[in-house]
Formats: sequence, structure tokens, C-alpha cells
Amino acid sequence: MPELPEVETVRRALAPVLEGATIVAADIVDPRLTRPRDPRAVAAELVGERVAEVGRRGKYLLLRLESERALVVHLRMTGSLRHAAEPGALPPDTHRRAVLRLDTGTVVGYRDVRRFGTWTLLEPDEEAVY
Repeated sequence: MPELPEVETVRRALAPVLEGATIVAADIVDPRLTRPRDPRAVAAELVGERVAEVGRRGKYLLLRLESERALVVHLRMTGSLRHAAEPGALPPDTHRRAVLRLDTGTVVGYRDVRRFGTWTLLEPDEEAVY
């Protein structure tokens, strides 16, 4: 499991990439990632959202969106987020569970070998728990 300093390192690496960018496409290919919610519904709700801030609370990454919702990402044991400046730059990966495409041209891929990671999309009134 990523330790707290590793999660902070991930947050610091992602903040300049995600903050201020708008999600133009989202593809969540693993239904376990967002359960009990339908991954297609979560992906559809992410499209058009602008990332206001990338924060962290404990081992949770918090992508605060301008709509006041938040995408809460927990990497669990083997999860990682990788980004590339252009769509074709992320190498093929059988363990990629989700992809976010940004209006900047950057692509962010979520990779999780053991499939324990979670993504939870919270409404504004639900974020108080994080």
C-alpha cells in the first residue's frame, strides 16, 4: 500500500497537470473501481468538469471540481496515476483501469494491478466526511 509520503508525492506530481484543466473524456473500464455506482455513469458525470484543486486527506487523493463535487481516489495496494502530454504517449497497459483526457491534451491513466483501488464521486454535501 502506498504510504502517506508516496501519496503526497503523487498529489504534488498531479497538481500542476490537473489543476485548471477540464476533463473532456473519461473512460472507466473496470466496474469495481466505482462500485456500487455504474462506471459509465461516473465517467459521464466527470466529462465537462474542471479540476479546481488536487488535495489529499490521509491516503485519499481529492480532486476538487469547480462544481463543488470531488473525485476521491484511493490507490490501495498497487494503484498509480500516470500522465502523458499527448494521447498516444501512454503505453498500452493491461492493468489500466481508467483514463481521463484533459482539454490541455494531457492524458491521465489509472493503473491498478490488484484492482483494489477506488474512485468515489462525491456531491458537495458529502465531502465533509473527507
